[in-house]
Amino acid sequence: MSKQRPRILVADDDKVTRLKLCHILEQDVGAEVLTADDGEQAWEIFIADESIQFIISDWVMPQCDGPQLCARVRGQKNRPYTYFILATAKAEEDDLVKGLALGADDYVRKPINGPELQARVKAGLRMVELERSLAMRNAELEQALSAASQMQQDMLPNAILLEKIRRNSGLEIAYSYQACESLGGDVLRLVEPREGKTLLLLGDVSGHGIPASLAAVGLSAFFQTQSAITCDLRELLLRAHNYCTNEFPTGVYATAILLLIDNAGRTVEGVVAGHPPLLWLHENGTIEKFSGEIAPLGLFSEPPEVLNLISLQLAPSERLIAYSDGIVETRNAAGDMYTESNLTQSIAGAAKETLVQMLNHVLEDMVAWRGVDQPAEDDITLLALQFETAD
Repeated sequence: MSKQRPRILVADDDKVTRLKLCHILEQDVGAEVLTADDGEQAWEIFIADESIQFIISDWVMPQCDGPQLCARVRGQKNRPYTYFILATAKAEEDDLVKGLALGADDYVRKPINGPELQARVKAGLRMVELERSLAMRNAELEQALSAASQMQQDMLPNAILLEKIRRNSGLEIAYSYQACESLGGDVLRLVEPREGKTLLLLGDVSGHGIPASLAAVGLSAFFQTQSAITCDLRELLLRAHNYCTNEFPTGVYATAILLLIDNAGRTVEGVVAGHPPLLWLHENGTIEKFSGEIAPLGLFSEPPEVLNLISLQLAPSERLIAYSDGIVETRNAAGDMYTESNLTQSIAGAAKETLVQMLNHVLEDMVAWRGVDQPAEDDITLLALQFETAD
């Protein structure tokens, strides 16, 4: 398959110059040349043909001169980059600097010197090809990121699963997951490894951007597969630690909360690895905190030696709340963090509301602290669960 010829638009009000430029570009560069008698005609051709990415324009032309044409071209933000060469008889350096400052990429002096023009055009075409290659790679990256983002969304507990668990066991779960970028580094996975059991993972991969997000996707998928093998929290945590140690990029680790819920007995076992504490909201409005002394997964190569488990039984009016540090580390305009104290106060203030209302109350309070117009600096995950009161 032959390589496509570059297309170059030439704008010059002098017929002889246009012919000379066409000859050099067609014969020595191998380009397909389009011509215009002035800047206005060149603009019309450019607007009508999105494949044009190279323009050689005379400086002085009627209706629309070269710098004006260049300014118009640079104003087209939604088109691929267009390489722009000004052809000028101006000899003053100040004039040439002005042309480049207006957006031109290069210039050639008149009368046109064939070898010089050929060299400058070929250099420009290499830039156009590089821009085109980068644009293609960026488009491919955007597609990959979009697919990864959709994968993350698909891994989150969906409404069908949550309703199934509520209907079968009376366990109600509500959550909010907000990634601060197109991909998030928080992990939230909910599985039913066997009848009457519910396993939950809330994790937070260190760092931001693509490496953290891909690591989060990998950890979520790993948890899904391993939960089909074992429900033992100690075993799951050790396997997750080994996974993070071996599979995460250097310097990347994950904090985590693992919960195993026995729906029939309404008991909960849990383990906290470097993660913000699990909160137990009692019927009287007091909040008990469970922190873990286990290091984040993958932070050290050695597995944790002691894995102390949380064990509790939930009364129907009691709730468990788990969250990622993107909430308590949210900063206001003064640089102060939202903190765990504000979080617990907000939770206690909405303790009599439904789970969803309580979560919304907390998130609204956090956003008000940060500033409504200020973007989040980190991913935010907030989850609450309770057993429904028997009728």
